[in-house]
Amino acid sequence: MTHSTISTKTGTNARLFSLVIDEPVNLGGTDIQTNPVEQALAGQAGCLNMMAHIAAKELGVKLNKLSVEISGQVSFSFNQDEPTSNHKFQSIDVNFQVYTDSDDEKLSRWEQIIRERCSSDGELSSSDTPLSIAFSKFASVY
Repeated sequence: MTHSTISTKTGTNARLFSLVIDEPVNLGGTDIQTNPVEQALAGQAGCLNMMAHIAAKELGVKLNKLSVEISGQVSFSFNQDEPTSNHKFQSIDVNFQVYTDSDDEKLSRWEQIIRERCSSDGELSSSDTPLSIAFSKFASVY
């Protein structure tokens, strides 16, 4: 169920969880929660993180620590006279910071699996949205 308290603030339920979507004050919101773009990117980062761990388990790659940073540029070119205009991502950039002692050959295969399974995820990007995925390996200190 979804409900709106003001035009820029939406409450919704997913399974047993309550979510609030808001906008910053300068866009008319109350800035008490993330906006739709931030939530979409967070969801994508969550999917990438999950796939990274699944692929690591499949290959025997020990991830001592993994960080996923994601950002996206959005076009806000909405025009009521153009039914096909919308807010879409112009680009999405993802950076994995991987702390592991796994060899480069295994990590290369791990990266390949993540790219194959996630780069055409479709919800945030389309065939014309550049999706950049970068990996940085750090030696484990654990």
